Amino acid sequence: MSDNIFPVLKLARKYLAEKAYPEAHSTCMQVLKADPRQPEAYYLLGLLTADHDNFAKAIELFDRAISFGLADGSAQAQAARCLIALN
Repeated sequence: MSDNIFPVLKLARKYLAEKAYPEAHSTCMQVLKADPRQPEAYYLLGLLTADHDNFAKAIELFDRAISFGLADGSAQAQAARCLIALN
């Protein structure tokens, strides 16, 4: 799947934007099954989890995305948003 990972991640982003959560989750899990260190899949799962108000779990997912190399600042910003939501 490594050759096809970016189109699959694009599909996961599309599902997430449409709030098609089961499909987004399933697609991210498909990516992680092929590449357990894929940072964007963890980031997208973090967004999905935050959308369901599970902020503590979302922070864990954002931290994992960061640890696997997502360095554009988006995961840090989302983790901060979740910390604010948790007070």
